[in-house]
Amino acid sequence: MNRFIFIIFALLNSIGLSAQTLVPELFASGFNEPVAIEHAGDDRIFVVEQPGIIKVIDNGSTSTLLNMTQLVGSSGNEQGLLGLAFHPDFAVNGYFFVNYTNNSGATTISRFTVASNGTVSINSELIILVIAQPFSNHNGGDIAFSPVDGYLYIGTGDGGSGGEKKSLFGSGKKKKTKKKKEKKKEDVVVVAVNSELERQRKAG
Repeated sequence: MNRFIFIIFALLNSIGLSAQTLVPELFASGFNEPVAIEHAGDDRIFVVEQPGIIKVIDNGSTSTLLNMTQLVGSSGNEQGLLGLAFHPDFAVNGYFFVNYTNNSGATTISRFTVASNGTVSINSELIILVIAQPFSNHNGGDIAFSPVDGYLYIGTGDGGSGGEKKSLFGSGKKKKTKKKKEKKKEDVVVVAVNSELERQRKAG
């Protein structure tokens, strides 16, 4: 096997293929606490800013798609607007989903709708799920549609606090046992809210 790999390497090297030097190029700047970057299946790039703003970069120009700072609680370093996911049929229905901590510190999953003129009203928010968080850190925040089953998956974090004293799953500390060690609890829980999305789809 090693001889085979060496032969392939020698062949590639003989035809002039070698490691390439990558030079980073500035694409856009001027963002305030960006935490995520997404696309909606077209040429635009969407940037999520933690205080509660979604920016869109289109043909080199940057504008604001949605300012929801009034809904977002970001006093904690790991709180704020943390995730963005576009519906698989976004081009048709204009739906996108966000994961943010509200002003009470709870993880909130909401749907917004892009109007026919390309704008988004904060009043279009439809709250789908609210999860109380015991502390202001380890709040997770990622959100994405699976290309396999179409479900919307949400990273909620483990609840936080120093030393994992208390979390969404109880104590994160292992109990001492002689025979078998307790399995470590996962830091992130994935929540599927497909049933709610399906209900909304059927309702039109």
